Amino acid sequence: MDTPQDLIVKFSFNPDDFEKLDDFEEHLERAVTFHGIGTYEGYELDAETGGNGEFYLTTTDGDLLYKTIRPLLLDAGFLQVKQMALQAQEGSGACQKEYQL
Repeated sequence: MDTPQDLIVKFSFNPDDFEKLDDFEEHLERAVTFHGIGTYEGYELDAETGGNGEFYLTTTDGDLLYKTIRPLLLDAGFLQVKQMALQAQEGSGACQKEYQL
């Protein structure tokens, strides 16, 4: 599949672990870039609590990206992944596929 898609990873964490989140972000970006499977676009946190957020990644192969980042997410004990969803970049943003951690 050559059409770019967005993989959105919804997570929660303890806001006291913000430094760990920044370190993990760098690790995640390096892994995605090293394997050439997409682009790490960044993350956003819920402004109210700061303890919920979403990582944004872009890829043309959602399954391969999932297989690559899954071990990283499992090893990040301070993160609780709530949902991973692959969405088309263009259009309604409807979920095309959900992944389980």
